[in-house]
Amino acid sequence: MKELIGKAESAIEKYSMLSGVSAVAVAYSGGADSTALLDVMAELCSRRGIRLEAVHVEHGIRGEASKSDAAHCARICKERGIPLTLVTADVPALAKEWGCGLEEAGRRVRYENFSRICAERGIDKIATAHHAGDNLETVLFNLARGSGLRGLCGIPPVRDNIIRPLIFCTRGDVEDYCAAKGLEFVTDLTNQSDEYTRNYIRHNVVPALEKLNESVCETAARTASLLRDDEEYLSSKAKKHINDPVSELAKLPDPILTRVLYAMLPDGVRAGGINVLAAASALRSGVDTRISVGQSTAFTVRGEKACFIADDRSGRGQNAEFRLTLEPEKLTAVPEIGAFVLMTRDPEKIKFHSKHTQISLNGDSIKGNIYVRQRLPGDRIRVRKMNRTVKNLMQEAGIDAETRRRLPCFCDEEGIIWIPGLPLRDFCSGKGTYLVFLEKDDIK
Repeated sequence: MKELIGKAESAIEKYSMLSGVSAVAVAYSGGADSTALLDVMAELCSRRGIRLEAVHVEHGIRGEASKSDAAHCARICKERGIPLTLVTADVPALAKEWGCGLEEAGRRVRYENFSRICAERGIDKIATAHHAGDNLETVLFNLARGSGLRGLCGIPPVRDNIIRPLIFCTRGDVEDYCAAKGLEFVTDLTNQSDEYTRNYIRHNVVPALEKLNESVCETAARTASLLRDDEEYLSSKAKKHINDPVSELAKLPDPILTRVLYAMLPDGVRAGGINVLAAASALRSGVDTRISVGQSTAFTVRGEKACFIADDRSGRGQNAEFRLTLEPEKLTAVPEIGAFVLMTRDPEKIKFHSKHTQISLNGDSIKGNIYVRQRLPGDRIRVRKMNRTVKNLMQEAGIDAETRRRLPCFCDEEGIIWIPGLPLRDFCSGKGTYLVFLEKDDIK
């Protein structure tokens, strides 16, 4: 019991997981791992005067068993006086909609809700129950399917606002802790099935490795930590070259150049699905070029500028719902319409875009954050002192139906600011902030 608490405290101190933190939420599934974590965090947060909450995501995968787990978590949290946020989702339906597996869909649902709940409840960190055994499984999974150094680093102890206090602990540590303290937990029967890749690794590959080295989890954790140090060093070197021209980037060694290219990927594009080596080769070719690099994404080189752009030739995702808040100076992917959008105050960043895809506005006229969403029935925008329907404006502008489905609405709290191809909302014209809509054909 003391061993698990000691390892958790060691991880927390080494990675400053609770430094400056006033509120933490535990991702609480009700299983042994998250039950041990909840108990440990209750003690450690109490010592430090940190507010503790819990989050449970009911995935809708196991029917009544899933609902029973949610009820168990609610009961335990009520008994311990720990506020619980319960999220219900239909992960099978979402997996079908997103075109991915159940594991990936479940992960996406969890982390999207973690971010939302943190913002809504003023929570600084989400603690997940990943431990050394999970870390080994991740390393083996990435090794089996092919990975660079980043994938072999395993599960990071800290990523953004996610912390993993049990990352030094083994599965045995968790089981011993729960037994010693008499903690109640539920068992997810899907964890017994080898249908899922990680379960197969856990039940078959890890035991075989433990026959060679019974401490393989701890050994893998130390190795992953060393590799993580190397990765962080190389990535820090790469960051210094983000704004270099193509001619200078082409001189960089592969370990640095590939990391520069990963850093150039727009928000919403997963690095694992991009052929960054192909992008590096295109950049070094010495000629203007454009190539497809995966995930409906292309890489273009034009003179001294290089960037990733949307490359959705499939037409999928049209009419899909989306709402994305824009961050200044960040190119944001909108996969639902096969496009990218950008909000910037730097004129240099828009020189390679066609004029018809960009506007300049007066930032003082904007109310709240700027976001993009799909067009909705009945949308209106005030132009030339009249409230006009978007539909009529598009008809007058001669925008065909297929193009209309691919156009996003740039909005603030008052409504639509701009739709590419239409006039800017009254009183928003000015200089200082640029909005850019970038499709695959919008590169000169």
